[in-house]
Amino acid sequence: MTMDGTPLSKSQREHHHYLTDALARVEFDMHHRIWIDRRVPRSWERIANSPSPDKRRVTIRLDEDVVKFFRSMGRDYGPRMNDVLKGFMHAKLMGLFRGDETIDQFKEQEDNGPHERPEFGWTDRQMAESKAWHKARRGEE
Repeated sequence: MTMDGTPLSKSQREHHHYLTDALARVEFDMHHRIWIDRRVPRSWERIANSPSPDKRRVTIRLDEDVVKFFRSMGRDYGPRMNDVLKGFMHAKLMGLFRGDETIDQFKEQEDNGPHERPEFGWTDRQMAESKAWHKARRGEE
């Protein structure tokens, strides 16, 4: 559902599933690091307590559609991308992006060791499996 309560369009569902898959991958990477270290990395604590105003030049490859999206907003798209990443980082550090879908996965990972990193398309597969399970439970074909 959208914020106004209307059902998502096909395009909106695709964007939603991509976001869910991307967040699942980030969650895996974060929890995997914690699982390996058996603690929250010290660097994360330093980031949360004393953010750095320093900038570092890096070279990364981005999907063309991502670059087009940020460039379409005008000049200074690089700092804008940094702001989005920094906002996401702070949201994760403060616990804003946290949900049952990742907590259960992390608890199981603690007990059984790390899982495979989720691939894109994971949400669609989970939705299909859930629909099939519910149909079978209701005795539908």
